[in-house]
Amino acid sequence: MKWQSVSDEAGSTFELQRKTESRNEFLPVYTKPATVIGLATEYSWTDQNPLPGLNLYRLKMIDPNKVSYSSTVSFFYKPKDLDIRRIYTISTSSNLQAEINSQKKQSVNIEIINTLGMSVFQQSQNLTAGINTGGPGQSPCRWVLLFRIQVLITVLV
Repeated sequence: MKWQSVSDEAGSTFELQRKTESRNEFLPVYTKPATVIGLATEYSWTDQNPLPGLNLYRLKMIDPNKVSYSSTVSFFYKPKDLDIRRIYTISTSSNLQAEINSQKKQSVNIEIINTLGMSVFQQSQNLTAGINTGGPGQSPCRWVLLFRIQVLITVLV
């Protein structure tokens, strides 16, 4: 998304909002305060996590004395058969988890490789259509700071 202001006011804020066909209301996905007061300024933002299907976006412009909205822009996102949505640790432990979005039932091999290129974890997993959460549980190496996950896809017949 790219937009340009004509003249930013002190205290102005831009709020980019998104909704999908399954939601009735727009929800904020990005907020940016005006940066250059009194001048035209260009802004941009890329949705790194679009939702599958039709995504509707609009810009809410919040000035000190008024609120206005842009027209709605639509974007249809058809995800790949498989994408890794996020990798995280559970805050109360060092359990490593991955959230994988699969468009169909399929079997995958998950491999975690450390910064030296050595495999520290391998696991086969059957995925269902939708969001799947799992991982090795206890982190295979506490000293590894950078992970690369390779997913090899084989379709179940």
